[in-house]
Amino acid sequence: MTSRKFKIKEEGYWAGNGCDCCEPDYFPTYRIFEVTPDGEEIEVFTNGTPYEIEDAYHGLLEYLGVEIEVEYGEN
Repeated sequence: MTSRKFKIKEEGYWAGNGCDCCEPDYFPTYRIFEVTPDGEEIEVFTNGTPYEIEDAYHGLLEYLGVEIEVEYGEN
């Protein structure tokens, strides 16, 4: 089995609610790249932009063909 390497990079943006009384909030986004043996980074596109690191992991696993079903408990 060949080893594959991936990199997840956090990016994001600052946004405020339009008033001068509040500091803007930072909203992270994540981009996924496959790193080739020669070090080239090729972006992996998933279904939507991940806004949580867990969503980036989930998108990467789906990209690799791993089927994931999340079942939440009752709280």
